[in-house]
Amino acid sequence: MLEAGHTVLDCQIIKPLLVNDVYQSYLVNCPESTVAKLFLLLPNPLLDQKQRQSFLDRVSWLSSQTFPYVGSPLKAGEIDGQLACLYPCSQGTSLAQTSTAGFSARIVERNGEIFAMTLDYREDRINLTIADDIVTVAQIG
Repeated sequence: MLEAGHTVLDCQIIKPLLVNDVYQSYLVNCPESTVAKLFLLLPNPLLDQKQRQSFLDRVSWLSSQTFPYVGSPLKAGEIDGQLACLYPCSQGTSLAQTSTAGFSARIVERNGEIFAMTLDYREDRINLTIADDIVTVAQIG
C-alpha cells in the first residue's frame, strides 16, 4: 500500500481511500493543484504483457476523449508492476442538490462493509460507496 507523500505518475498521494480485492484507490494532488483519484489495480496473474499493454493503450485513447458528466482518465501507467489509472476528481453536485432534483441515495458500502440491498435498477437512485467519510463511488441504479 502506498503512503501519504509518495509520488506516482507525477502526483503526490494525499491519503489512501479504498482497498478491495480488485484495486486500491488514493486521493492525490497533481501539478497545477488538480485533485485526482489514483486507481492501482492489484496484480492479476491471468493478464499477459499484451493484455497489460492493451489496457494502457485504451486508457491513453480514453484520456483524449470527452464524455459528458464522466471524468476522462488523465493518464495511465505501471507502478511497481501494477497497472494504474489516474482520474480527475470533479467538484460534482452535492447530495443535497441531487436529492432535491428527485434522486434518492443509498449507502451500499461503508469502510469495506457491504450492506444488504435490493437488486432492482432505478434511474432515480444513487448507490454510494463510502470510505473514511468520503464518497469514493457514486453510481446510478
